[in-house]
Amino acid sequence: MAFLERHAIAGASIHRRDFPLSAEELRKIIPVAITWFQEKKLSLGKAADLAGCNWFSFMDILAQKGIVIFDCDESIVDSE
Repeated sequence: MAFLERHAIAGASIHRRDFPLSAEELRKIIPVAITWFQEKKLSLGKAADLAGCNWFSFMDILAQKGIVIFDCDESIVDSE
């Protein structure tokens, strides 16, 4: 992981890519980005960056896996 720059976020350590990751590295990092996004440790944009893609592509990955992107309470929807 010498090619990654470390950053501390929410008590965990994440890495920012400085150049494209190999397919093997992406296979390992994308699930971590998804998990941290679901745990609200990373925003959509930060998780996408960690996963090595833009946020549109990351949203597609989440949708393919059936993961909810926008978590709204019904009371919020009803009030509008």
